[in-house]
Amino acid sequence: MNPSSHPFPPLNLTASLWVEASAGSGKTKVLTDRVLSFLVEGVTPHRLLCLTFTKAAAAEMEARILKTLSTWVYADESALIPQLEFLMGRGATTSDIERARGLLRTSFDLKIQTFHSFCHSLLEQFPMEGDIPPYFSIGDTEERQEFVKNLTSTLLVLQKENPSLKEALEKLLPFFSSSSFEEMLERILDHLPVLDSFLASSKFQNEPPESPSLFLENSLSVPSLPEEVLIPFSRLLMEEESLSSQEKGLFLKDFLKLKNLEKTQLYPRYRDLFLTLEKTPRKSLLKKALQEKYPSLLEALLQEQTRLLDIEERHRTLLFLSFNHTFYTLSSVVLKEYQKYKFSKNTLDYTDLLLKTRDLLKDSHKAPWVFYKLDSGIDHILLDEAQDTNSLQWEILTLLLVHLKENNSSSLSPKTLFVVGDEKQSIYSFQGADPLLFKEKNSFFKTHTLEKSESWHTHELSLSYRSTEAVLKTVDAVFKDPESLRGVSSSSAEITHGIWRLGHAGSVELWPLLTPSPQEESQSFKDDKKKSSPPERVLAQTLADEIHRRCTNSEVLASTQRPLSYGDVLILVRKRSRLIDELTYFLKNKGIPVNGRDRILLKDHLGIQDLLIIATWSLSPFDDLSLATILKGPFFDFSEEELFQFCFGRTDTLFQTLKKYQFLTPKFKKTLHLLEEIKSLCQKKSPFDFFSLLLTKYDGRSLLLGKFGGDLQDLLDEFLSVVYDLDRLKGFSLYQCIHWIQTTSLEVKRDLESQSLSSLRIMTVHGSKGLEAPLVILPDTTSLPLSFGGFSLYVKDQTPLFIPPKEFRPHDIETMLDQAYDKILEEYRRLFYVALTRAQDHLIIAGFLGSPSARLPTNSWYAMAQKALQNIGNPKFYDFLGRSQNAWSGEGYSFESSEISSHIKKEKERETFSSRVSPLYSNLPFSELPTWIFKPAPSENLLVKTLFPSQIDNSNISPSLSKPSLEYGRDLHLLLEKLPFYSLDSRESVAHLLLKNSSVKNKIALSKLIQTALSILENQNLSFLFGKGSMGEVPLMGTLKGQKISGRIDRLVMGEKEIWVVDYKSDQDIPTSASSVKSEYRTQLSLYAELLKKIYPTTLIKIGILWLETENFMELF
Repeated sequence: MNPSSHPFPPLNLTASLWVEASAGSGKTKVLTDRVLSFLVEGVTPHRLLCLTFTKAAAAEMEARILKTLSTWVYADESALIPQLEFLMGRGATTSDIERARGLLRTSFDLKIQTFHSFCHSLLEQFPMEGDIPPYFSIGDTEERQEFVKNLTSTLLVLQKENPSLKEALEKLLPFFSSSSFEEMLERILDHLPVLDSFLASSKFQNEPPESPSLFLENSLSVPSLPEEVLIPFSRLLMEEESLSSQEKGLFLKDFLKLKNLEKTQLYPRYRDLFLTLEKTPRKSLLKKALQEKYPSLLEALLQEQTRLLDIEERHRTLLFLSFNHTFYTLSSVVLKEYQKYKFSKNTLDYTDLLLKTRDLLKDSHKAPWVFYKLDSGIDHILLDEAQDTNSLQWEILTLLLVHLKENNSSSLSPKTLFVVGDEKQSIYSFQGADPLLFKEKNSFFKTHTLEKSESWHTHELSLSYRSTEAVLKTVDAVFKDPESLRGVSSSSAEITHGIWRLGHAGSVELWPLLTPSPQEESQSFKDDKKKSSPPERVLAQTLADEIHRRCTNSEVLASTQRPLSYGDVLILVRKRSRLIDELTYFLKNKGIPVNGRDRILLKDHLGIQDLLIIATWSLSPFDDLSLATILKGPFFDFSEEELFQFCFGRTDTLFQTLKKYQFLTPKFKKTLHLLEEIKSLCQKKSPFDFFSLLLTKYDGRSLLLGKFGGDLQDLLDEFLSVVYDLDRLKGFSLYQCIHWIQTTSLEVKRDLESQSLSSLRIMTVHGSKGLEAPLVILPDTTSLPLSFGGFSLYVKDQTPLFIPPKEFRPHDIETMLDQAYDKILEEYRRLFYVALTRAQDHLIIAGFLGSPSARLPTNSWYAMAQKALQNIGNPKFYDFLGRSQNAWSGEGYSFESSEISSHIKKEKERETFSSRVSPLYSNLPFSELPTWIFKPAPSENLLVKTLFPSQIDNSNISPSLSKPSLEYGRDLHLLLEKLPFYSLDSRESVAHLLLKNSSVKNKIALSKLIQTALSILENQNLSFLFGKGSMGEVPLMGTLKGQKISGRIDRLVMGEKEIWVVDYKSDQDIPTSASSVKSEYRTQLSLYAELLKKIYPTTLIKIGILWLETENFMELF
């Protein structure tokens, strides 16, 4: 994208801006251009603070800026000046150019950070004020996992002296396994800020609620229990014919004889006599004949039914409160232990960084000193991916900016905020992000800025530079449905993307839904039942075939103008599941390079397991199973026959047997020698040296990579890094290292963007944020997010609620969770928006159902896409049956933007270009072209400064013109440049769009400006200026008598016999004749004419001025 092609130039550096940018609209470019504008205008880098969401985003932004600055150092002025003029919104002077070329030297002071890294640096600068020890470290994920792993045993020790904790554990532990309890402890730590705040607030009352069992006991005792009604009811039930009714009657008879405590234990069976499993009233308690015979009994039974409904709701409420009180007791102890653990390690976690920074900036005694130091360092704050900012981060940003503005003594250099984000792409609610915060903070900062009498602007970017017409129109169609739009945009207006890549070939395919067929019964009991492959496997195999077919057919991509390669394919999944493994397997079977998962547990990879099992055997050489596994692995690669040869019928251990048979083959002897060397290694070497030698001296790295592929490379490096820390920093033995790795869920996050560009990528939609690919495939589009099942944690209005299983939830909580699930579905739809908009050229949407009886959810991604493509796409029959044994066929949909339109567009561009080329050369044969075309361009003298004719004696700024007049004239120039290309009836509406962000705020003045432009364009006397062969704002560079000249012609008219060079002037004092025109104006136009004379030596060059105030054209000579 050219700098000047972006619709939003980064001007108004003294104003705060809030930019809402749709996917692919150049958000990162807008942000980097804003930074470059500040630098070009002389703002020192250390006075800018850029905050991004991830380290990768920060690195990308820094790389873009440094790349631009490095090109400026040696760029030719003809290329550099347009960039600078775009960034500054004015002509570039010699000093501007010199400053731009030197920016690379000072750019290393630029602060581009994540929120966490900013907080880290701030606390390092003010450790005493932040109430933290100097030289603190940041605790990593492994340390927290180690703490959680040991926490259960710690709690069991603590409960001996803590009755409340003992009671809490006795109540909770029966509902959990060891792993699920650790997961709950992790959730407590994830919600540390809100839990810590709640437990310290007045909301928390550390008093246990009324006992649920005692309440139930009282409710089931006489006189609350109407025995006079229930006894005849039991008798009637026993007299009925059905066995189930008789059993109920007998139960009720025995129930009434029990003691209260025993009744409490059997309460569910008693309740079920009156209520359904859904806890709604049973419609019929008595048969119709009995209802007519005993009306008073029926009425009494209905009253008991109503009473049981109230009891059930109250009982569930007490159970819910009891569980939450227990949970708060546990959380209080967990948080205290976690704080003690971090203090002992002198570490802070990432949440601590935010909390400590927030508390420091809020402290009325310490904050003034911190802000005093910061005031000399920060003038402008730029925030990227604002929709992913959580409430704690917003609070820090608010404290920072509000104080900087309130303590700014210079009105000439206001502190500014630049925010860019998109509520449609807010997909990190699990980290506290909320699209409502994005809107609320826009309103807050706008109000606060305007109260300071400072400028505030809001912009929307909806023109997508990324995707083809087919992709974008599909996105628009999907979210045209009000239900699909709900939660994606806070506005009820339809989502509409502007399309930059009009005419480029693109496609969207919705494959038929894959539904497994029921297994057919065999005709004979001797035959096995016909088995079908799991749907994930069938889909994975079909996708692998399709990707291989497309990439081998050398299909040319419109976005890259080269054939589709495997590196152009991005497979996005909603969640990590078995499907990823199936895809990886079939893709590799096809010889397709795959970068693999974006996240993987270190201990789960087979290559890492091979290393661990070798280490395990070296510590215990008589472990036959481990040795057999090693021999079958990549280090020795024994076949089944070779292993069987000395395993069958042996009487000794496998290792002893190998010693006996070592002389049978050279391979056996070499294997024994290598095993003995490895066995001795574990006794002589440290754990790190042991594994390092396995991977280097014994060629383990190449053997493992040859077996499992290049995606193991990162894992091996991470594995060695972990072992190094365990060995050198913690002093672990080899056995301890093995045990730690096998029992710790160490997740390796892999940056797939830095992997091989020739490899296909598979990742989650969350991990793909900010990425794009020519072909995107969405294979799992039928499942919905999980609801609140089992035990979970939910935060409502800053109150943490422990959600037990459904049978312990009252109706109000169920209603609240239904509303919460609606919010989850809203983010589910936003995630679909992100997934769809990753595609540049082509998009494939597929889906499968897990069983023959399963039904497609009406609000799933697949159903949303299906509904959209039924309206805009074409039905298409897909037959995959020939590709694999268990494939499927059916009707899907296809929507394409034809490649033909691309040729048409090029023809139109060619026609437009031809109309602007001088008639002198447009029809000349090759042999008659001027000789200068065939000569190499002369070398330039870089020491000669460039002259800008429009700035001679600052002549373009008339003393009679005020600042508003200059803005008025600038906007008029813009209209006269753009409007001639539009039809007469559309010019006025286009003018309003062009001036949407005009600096002229007076509506009357703005209307007058548009009418002036329209009047000039409709003036028949001036029609030759805006007709065929005319061009606006034409850049011109050249050399006259050794002097470099650079300028921009307001209007250039290329006629057959003459060329007109016309300049617009906004002066109010208009000369009466050409001779009285200012000499500066004549010099400017004369220089332009002289330069054009070099290009068109045989053509008459004429110059003139169009006086905008009077619409009068004056020829000078």
